[in-house]
Amino acid sequence: MVDKLRVWTAHPGWRPPGLPPYPQPTPITRAAQAKYAPTRLPGSGRYVALQFGPVVVAVTLLLLVEHDTPAWLLALAAGLVVWTVWGWGALFERRPAAVPSEALRLGAVAATGAGLAAGGWLPSAVGAGIVAFAALSVVVLARLAPGASLVSASGPPPP
Repeated sequence: MVDKLRVWTAHPGWRPPGLPPYPQPTPITRAAQAKYAPTRLPGSGRYVALQFGPVVVAVTLLLLVEHDTPAWLLALAAGLVVWTVWGWGALFERRPAAVPSEALRLGAVAATGAGLAAGGWLPSAVGAGIVAFAALSVVVLARLAPGASLVSASGPPPP
């Protein structure tokens, strides 16, 4: 009975009398450790570098006009920035959803740019530039991953 109470107050390595000692762990060597090293999508570094400049400009402008901008527009822009950064990581890690998600993100960026220009929030030339940059990015993305589908294959399998 004392051992049943002592198990709650004894040090972590304590064993009741009569039990064999804990087995010793096997030594771990650096060579035996499995490293996380996904294979990068070839050209993904150049693609992310192409995307980085406009994202920095967009975030800078967003911070400059945050006090005069409605909350819905700030949330939309912040969501696109977070989606962009997640997409970069997914491309670097070669996740299966990376290319379809990036294609959808570029469509959302183009639609946002066109919608903001049509609504008078942006000059029409800036909206057209955003749409053109998104279209150019889709072309670069298609060349980056020629075997990957730009649209997710959700739905029933073909007959």
